[in-house]
Amino acid sequence: HRTYIVTQIRGGLVLIDQHNSHERILYNEAKAALDGGEKLRVPTQQLLFPAHLELTPGQVQAWQGHTDELERMGFTIEPFGGQSILVQGIPASLKNWNEGRLLLDILDDLAWDDKPSQENQVDLLASYACHAAVRAGEPLTLPEMQNLVDQLFATDKPLSCPHGRPTLIQFTLGEVEKRFGRS
Repeated sequence: HRTYIVTQIRGGLVLIDQHNSHERILYNEAKAALDGGEKLRVPTQQLLFPAHLELTPGQVQAWQGHTDELERMGFTIEPFGGQSILVQGIPASLKNWNEGRLLLDILDDLAWDDKPSQENQVDLLASYACHAAVRAGEPLTLPEMQNLVDQLFATDKPLSCPHGRPTLIQFTLGEVEKRFGRS
């Protein structure tokens, strides 16, 4: 259904939600970059044609308040006069850039956020991961599915996305055999 990945594990099967899993992967990647300070950054893909975006006052405030974090997360953004910005580069792992809509959605989520800086950073990471992750129903190639599964199991919390939703459901071989009347 272009939403779930079925894979075999020792002793059973796992049904993986591609969106929730990709959220966990992107969240961890961006969190590592922010926790690593200046020395660690998410790789940036330079855009062939920089994106010119008009921001609302709230988006401008959010961008100005998170410039360093966004840069470490892989965004290369320059002011372009007034409430405009020029996006020169985006995180290399992004699949859903959507001509700048992704960044605007993140800035909308952060606009006028008056939470303490630690909670604010968690919101930034969760917003980025959610908006940037592959969507349910989005087709993935077999190598993309395998890469997603490998990256998910390499994270520190592979069982849930940053919002707490499950990334996978496990079925033991015994459960499968029982459903087929083999036990």
